[in-house]
Amino acid sequence: MPHVSLPDGGSLFFTDDGAGPAVLFVHGWACDGSDGAWLQEDLVRDHRVVTVDLRGHGRSPGPAVSPEEMASDLAHLMHGLGLGPALVVGHSMGAIVSSVLAAEHPDAVAALVLIDPVFIADDSPLIPTLDALRPGSPVDPHEFARRVWRGFATTRTPRWLPVWHRRRVLGTDADVVRDAFLGLYDGRSGAGRRRTAQSRLRTIAAPVLAVYADQGAEVAEWHRSVVADNSRGNAHVIDVWRGHGHFLHQEDPERFAAQLRAWLGPIEPVAGPAAPADTPTSARE
Repeated sequence: MPHVSLPDGGSLFFTDDGAGPAVLFVHGWACDGSDGAWLQEDLVRDHRVVTVDLRGHGRSPGPAVSPEEMASDLAHLMHGLGLGPALVVGHSMGAIVSSVLAAEHPDAVAALVLIDPVFIADDSPLIPTLDALRPGSPVDPHEFARRVWRGFATTRTPRWLPVWHRRRVLGTDADVVRDAFLGLYDGRSGAGRRRTAQSRLRTIAAPVLAVYADQGAEVAEWHRSVVADNSRGNAHVIDVWRGHGHFLHQEDPERFAAQLRAWLGPIEPVAGPAAPADTPTSARE
């Protein structure tokens, strides 16, 4: 299996398909790179698409690390594959990790797509839950995740989709489920906290397409307010899909692919180099 070795001894599983402008897909919490299959099927016709499993997820060994460390992992992967600057597409937790990547490794990101990023307010009622989720507590991380995920579906969500999602949640190590969630929101510096995220969003130089689910409409308004009063505000295109759930790119993949291509059209020339003839052996275990 193709893995990239990381400087601290960890590794990431990835797939690398197609040729053309580079795309990196980054999945969400308790998921894996399979979440990008619907979008990959469309883009691989004329793009080089790299899909990664973040640490502790899918076929990448754990433990879970912080979003900043995940972004550093991705920068290392992209450098090893000669991938950047690339179109980076992130969903949920992966959208937050992708925003960190764009802010802290700007040379790696030519354009950024955020699919229903889960930024929460600093006074969120979720904070007591974080305290209850810490190591040593009686809260079962898998059951906690299942409760959270019940709110992700709408009447537009295919009935089979939550079944598939549930199985992957249960297949993710419980410590990873817990630690990845805490890494997003724990403390004032959590990357998913709006206090932290707003400064990063304002510094991203790449053009941004953010597509929010119906439940994320309030977050979308916050996102607009964050970027409206800065010089790069017009680089953020923010949309809300009314009636759609958190996995909107899987609920209607054709619509999402069409919206992405329409937005990407004017900026495609900067969305990464063509794939090299051979992947450097140093990028693989």
